[in-house]
Amino acid sequence: MDKDLDTYEFRLGENDDGRRLDKVLRIVLSDLPLSVIFKALRKKNVLVNGKKAGPDYRCNKGDLVTVRGLGLKGMPEPSPGRLRVQIQSAAKARSVTDLIILRTPDILFLNKPVGALVHDGDDSLETQVRLYLEPEMDSSVSFVPGPLHRLDRNTSGVLAFSSSYAGAREFATALRAHKIVKWYLAIVDGVLEDTENWEEEVLRDSAERKTHVFSQPAIAASNRDGISNPEIANNEIRGTSIAKTLAIPLVCGNGRTLCLFQLQTGRTHQIRAQAAFHGHPLHGDVKYGSTRGALPYYLHATRMDLSLDNLPQCPKSVVAPLPDYFVAAIQKDFGLQFDALEAKMFESFARFA
Repeated sequence: MDKDLDTYEFRLGENDDGRRLDKVLRIVLSDLPLSVIFKALRKKNVLVNGKKAGPDYRCNKGDLVTVRGLGLKGMPEPSPGRLRVQIQSAAKARSVTDLIILRTPDILFLNKPVGALVHDGDDSLETQVRLYLEPEMDSSVSFVPGPLHRLDRNTSGVLAFSSSYAGAREFATALRAHKIVKWYLAIVDGVLEDTENWEEEVLRDSAERKTHVFSQPAIAASNRDGISNPEIANNEIRGTSIAKTLAIPLVCGNGRTLCLFQLQTGRTHQIRAQAAFHGHPLHGDVKYGSTRGALPYYLHATRMDLSLDNLPQCPKSVVAPLPDYFVAAIQKDFGLQFDALEAKMFESFARFA
C-alpha cells in the first residue's frame, strides 16, 4: 500500500560487501526518482551504522544503512527483496539442474543447449538460474545472479553465471585482463588446411543484427579516400573494433572442416563473421553465407580456461560435453570417433595454451 515515506532503513548482506554505497542505493531505491537519491547523498542524509557516509563509501556485510529526509508522499516503500519477488512471480521455469557442469560458491557453470535464450523472458536461462539459486541466497539487497558473458541462442556450451558478487567482480576483472580463454568447436564449410591467425576490423550493425568484417588495408584505404567503401560509408568508421581469432583445423571431410577456435577478443558473432570473411562460414549459417543445414549452425563452446586469483575454489578449466547431435555429425562427416576427437582437441589445448 502506498504511504508517506520519510526514512528508509535496510541492512547489507555478504554479496553487498565491497560495493559503492551510491550503486547500492540506486538498486535498492530504484522505485524512487534518481534526483531523490542524489539529494539525500548531497545533503548527508545517508547514514551507515549511524554515521554520515558519502557516495564512494565501500559497503560491508552487516552495515545498517539509513536514508533520512526523503519527504515523499504516497510512495510505495522499496523492498530489498523487490528483484527476487519479481523473479518468483514469473512463469514457472524448467530446472537448470541437468545443465550444471560445475558449481562453486561464486560461479555456476552450465552447458547451455542450442535454442536457449540467455537473457530476457520467463524461460531465459537468466531467470531459471535466479530461481535455482534463490533458496540459498543471503539477505544481500544489491546483488542478483546473472550471466558473466554472452552465448548466442543457437550456440551451445560453457556458460558462466555469478552466484556471488565476489564471483562477478573477479570474473569481470579476469576477462578484462585476458585471463579467461574460450575455446569453440565448429563445423565450417570448405577445407581449412593450416592453423591461421585472423585479425580484422569488425563493425556491428544493430539494425541488421549482423557483424561486418573489414581487412586492415580496407579500413586504411577508406580513411585515406574519405570512406570510399560503401559498406563502411553507412556506418561510423570509429565504431569498428579489432577481432582476433585463432583457427585450428582438426580434420577435413566431405568438403567441410572440423575446426577449433580460440577467441582472443570477444566481439558479437566474432567466429561466425570472421569464418565467413575467410571463406569458411559455419555449416548451415545462412546469415553469413552458408547453405541451409540440419541446424542453424554447429558451434559449441567446448572449454573455458580460467585464472581467477581470488577464487581458489574455481577450477583452472571447465569443459562442456558435446551434444549428441554434434557428436553424430562429426562421426558422419569426418568418420572421427569421440576418443580420437578428444585427443586432437587436448593436443591443441596444450599446444596453443
